[in-house]
Amino acid sequence: MILTGAVAFVLLIACANVASLMLARATGRAKEIAMRAALGASRFQLIRHLLVESALLAGGGAGLGILLAQWGVAALTQADSMGVLPGFQPIRVDTPVLAFTVLLSLATAIVFGLMPALQVSRPNLNGILRDGGWGTTGGTGRHGTRSLLVAGQMALSIVLLIGAGLLIESFRQLQNVDPGFNPHRALMARVALPPSKYPDTARRTQFLRAVVERLETSPGVTTASGELSIPLGVGVFSPILADGQPNVPPGQRPLAAWNSITPGFFKTMGIPLLRGRDFTWADDARSPRVLIVGESLARRFWPNENPLGKHCTFTRLQAAFEIVGVAGDTKVHGLDADPGMMMYTAYPQWTWPAMALTVRTAGDARALAGGLRAAVAAVDKEQPVTGLQTLEDAVAVTLLERRQTMYLITGFAAIAMLLAVIGLYGVMAYSVAQRTTEIGIRQAIGARRADILRMVLGQGMRLSLAGIAVGTGAAVGLTRLIASLMSSLIPKMLFHVSATDPLTYAAIALLFLVVALAATYIPAWRATRVDPLAALRQ
Repeated sequence: MILTGAVAFVLLIACANVASLMLARATGRAKEIAMRAALGASRFQLIRHLLVESALLAGGGAGLGILLAQWGVAALTQADSMGVLPGFQPIRVDTPVLAFTVLLSLATAIVFGLMPALQVSRPNLNGILRDGGWGTTGGTGRHGTRSLLVAGQMALSIVLLIGAGLLIESFRQLQNVDPGFNPHRALMARVALPPSKYPDTARRTQFLRAVVERLETSPGVTTASGELSIPLGVGVFSPILADGQPNVPPGQRPLAAWNSITPGFFKTMGIPLLRGRDFTWADDARSPRVLIVGESLARRFWPNENPLGKHCTFTRLQAAFEIVGVAGDTKVHGLDADPGMMMYTAYPQWTWPAMALTVRTAGDARALAGGLRAAVAAVDKEQPVTGLQTLEDAVAVTLLERRQTMYLITGFAAIAMLLAVIGLYGVMAYSVAQRTTEIGIRQAIGARRADILRMVLGQGMRLSLAGIAVGTGAAVGLTRLIASLMSSLIPKMLFHVSATDPLTYAAIALLFLVVALAATYIPAWRATRVDPLAALRQ
């Protein structure tokens, strides 16, 4: 929904830009249009003529846009494969998209080409044919319309720029979140043990223990472990019943995430063990069932007590597990969520056929890929290894949707700002051209170049400030509207950033003002170079 809104904003900005340029072009052709009218052309014929030109422009633009889209999609795919834009979801240009583009181009050509056509299709024959043309301003109404279109473009682009700024700041904040474990210099892979070959707990445990012990002695490996899932990837939850809690039906019990791990998991992941002990290989199916819980789980059920020695029962086994350790919290539900309740069981006491293997090194984690495969092959040469990736990449996967949205919104905002600046430049350049005689007269009666420069810059800055003010107000209003209609959307998109963050709003306004000043300065500088004698002779 957000991306669709951004596309609509860019489309509106482009349409307003084209309408403004066409209006300026039609005003410059006022004498030609007046001559056509004087020779008998009806208003309908004039409008039709101008709309055909608009449709031809739209068709050419649509064709060029299709080519750019094809090239852009190919470039994005290549950038993803090269790691420049990691995590960009596959996209393509298909027939329905092309058909929609062509129809939309024709519709916008009619709607936004109609505005200038209506304005110039009723020419003042006597005034236009009697006047030389360039000494006039083209009419205050048309100048006001162009100014309104440019201010509207800038307002819409400000809304997109603010949205992009908020998303970028949110993503930056999210990347600085501590996930509760150390994702650096660690490599993971997946193994799925076939039930026919590893049908029971003993054989699975024997395999995993042999692989982990081989990995721990491999060159470059500092620690190694096996686990059902890594933090941020936990997908198994179970209702739990803790000591001291009422014995309610399973459907009314709180849920906790569960992970089955081998000894050394906490050291490999860099998760602190706050109390108690780690698992050992002696914690097997014949020994008492033991459990290590996360800090949040211990704090919830025993806030003022030592959780060691307490018991938890969870639905999957309907057996009581004694708590022998408390580990630091990790992000279970995502980097943007609070740490959830977490519990860990010893792998020999609860085996699982599909497991992950993780190794940590002091150097480049990717260099351990060969050693990891070799360790598995040494235990079972027929056992495949899949899903090789660093823990950093695994964390990045959880941010794919946010990353892609941020990329696209930022790209749309950049295009919007470029279009708005082009529109501002076009209007100011046209205004200077229209006022050439006026500027020459001002210089002839004593105006200095600094006065001319100040006059033109002032006009551009007034337009820019109006656009910034309207756009900022629209961004605040749009945020409140979204919050009232979809209260959960903004918290999902923004992390530790207010939707009305004053620093973001101020930075975007300043950025746009600087860019608008640069766009206005060129026509203003040209105005100071007007030769008074040449201008007065026009």
